[in-house]
Amino acid sequence: PEAQAWLAEGFAYAALNYRGSVTFGRDLREGFWGGAGDREIEDVQAALDWLRTAGLADPATTFITGESYGGHLSLLSAGRLPDDFAGALARVAMADWSAAVAEMNPAVRATWISFLTSPQAGTGQRMTLDAALVKFSPVNYARAVKASVWMFQGTLDTRTPPGQAESYASTLRDLGGDVLLEWFGAGHEPVGRTGRLAAQRRMLALAQAKLDGRRWDQLDG
Repeated sequence: PEAQAWLAEGFAYAALNYRGSVTFGRDLREGFWGGAGDREIEDVQAALDWLRTAGLADPATTFITGESYGGHLSLLSAGRLPDDFAGALARVAMADWSAAVAEMNPAVRATWISFLTSPQAGTGQRMTLDAALVKFSPVNYARAVKASVWMFQGTLDTRTPPGQAESYASTLRDLGGDVLLEWFGAGHEPVGRTGRLAAQRRMLALAQAKLDGRRWDQLDG
């Protein structure tokens, strides 16, 4: 439905199976372990390069979006590939891993710490937790961000806690970036079909506003 919603408004739409995706075999599923975002960013760049061979993905009209880990990658891509996107639409995204660790659900925290310090695929080398938290956090690339950024976060979320979202938004705002942080009153996803529909409509409206030359941080709700 999300793909169809974008297509119905005249956008081209691409969905990327970056390393870490399931159903494509173990090598792809585990191919991002220990890289702190490097492999996923390589895959995003490769997808953009492929789209451009088809005459698509002009940076002035290209948006990246995702939720949860995909939201995190949307923000990370905006910082590490700053010349490639007009906007990043990140839902329930992890934006500042260092700030989030203390707020996380303990079981989730243990899982993420294990993942972040896992051996790097292909080399077996391990990154320290502190180094991984710094490298993996979109907030540490905020100075490079040129795209408009929308963050849609749950006030009760224990996976991607509210405080770390505030940290990213305030950092980007202080740097003069165009960032709009909006909230919904639930956990890690909007409630039901109505909540998801509202989020999709908001994204379409924001994309059109950007194409019209308007900043997101100056829009009404």
